[in-house]
Amino acid sequence: MKTGGNSFMAAEFKASDPDYAKVVRDSFARQGLMTTLGARIVTIEPGFCVIEMEYAPGVSQQQGFFHGGAIGAIADTAAGYAAYSLMPAGSEIPDRRIQAQSRA
Repeated sequence: MKTGGNSFMAAEFKASDPDYAKVVRDSFARQGLMTTLGARIVTIEPGFCVIEMEYAPGVSQQQGFFHGGAIGAIADTAAGYAAYSLMPAGSEIPDRRIQAQSRA
């Protein structure tokens, strides 16, 4: 089911804070790593966050592909902000555990 935005599940989530999008974007703007990576939030909806980053040699590994650390950092940040969008006003970003595994 596609809603008015870009997500498939946003209709199932309701933000507790009516200013969640501004709160998320303001928090994201304070993240030095995301700025260094050139990452940007392209979609923020209740329970859903999309972050994009352009490819650049500075975020590549030795074979020229995106470095897994850069991908992991973006995945971690997007997951955190998706959860944060559902938190009551004044909350902090929830702690979570992310495990990444790569195979050749």
